[in-house]
Amino acid sequence: MEETKIFYADGENPKMIEAYKKAQETFKYFWRELSWEYRRIVPGLDVACVKLAFTQEIDNETVVEHMWINDVNFDGENIYGILVNDPN
Repeated sequence: MEETKIFYADGENPKMIEAYKKAQETFKYFWRELSWEYRRIVPGLDVACVKLAFTQEIDNETVVEHMWINDVNFDGENIYGILVNDPN
């Protein structure tokens, strides 16, 4: 079995914060395109994923792990799909 590499990112890095904000601001366009894709007879996309933050309390500290989901759906409030990664 291939070993999965884990990458750590500084959540306070200005470029990461800018990337988070841009992703959140443009999600409506991503969702519009994906919802149209789900209606196509002949699919145009091989894969479309969203990275989500999963939080857990460990020793009174909040630990965040970001993982990818595919088969993305959105109900107007919540984003959900199938987890692609194995949690660490």
